[in-house]
Amino acid sequence: MDRLVTFGCSNTFGAYLDDNYHRNAFPSKYAWPNHLADLLKVPVVNNSKMGIDNKEILFNILNYDFDKNDVVFVLWSYHDRHCIIKNDSIELIGIWRRKNKLSNLYYKYLWNEYDSTFENYLYVNLAHYHLQEQNIEHIFLSYRQNHIDLSLEWNSVKFLNIFFDDVRTKFPPAKDGLHPGMESHKEFAKIIYDKYYKKNDFYNGSKNGL
Repeated sequence: MDRLVTFGCSNTFGAYLDDNYHRNAFPSKYAWPNHLADLLKVPVVNNSKMGIDNKEILFNILNYDFDKNDVVFVLWSYHDRHCIIKNDSIELIGIWRRKNKLSNLYYKYLWNEYDSTFENYLYVNLAHYHLQEQNIEHIFLSYRQNHIDLSLEWNSVKFLNIFFDDVRTKFPPAKDGLHPGMESHKEFAKIIYDKYYKKNDFYNGSKNGL
């Protein structure tokens, strides 16, 4: 392994942690990718972005120039988010964006739970096949257990048996009172390390062990 390369949303970015909470201008050095890189004794490239959806995470993976010895960890975001990819920009559609006309129309007329889940599993599987084709080692994580649908028989993706939301509730939050705090990020990285590099523990429907 030469580098740890990570993708995700604010939960991978380390939103509102002690070194970036004023502007969230850069990924936090206290976010879980940095802690995991320290455990692995390798440098880290944190490609996460605030507010991102899984379609944009896929877009970033497909367009990233990987080295052959990279190991990739992806913490997939919430499946109820969406985006519109344009030639020169990406427009986020989020359920919290109440003042955004496009977001309001999308959730009123287009979004439904089943379609959103199905679509997001397409993103996850395409990312898996893309990385597999390049022989890039990769591990996928889900923020919440209920984001995983084991009923999709065509799905080829396994998720590590640990969920950040379960860890987050055990420690104080970040500066905004909502996002995972610094202790949560450190503990999450430790559990990732233990489960993957010592147990190879993937979620199969049973309750995850913290």
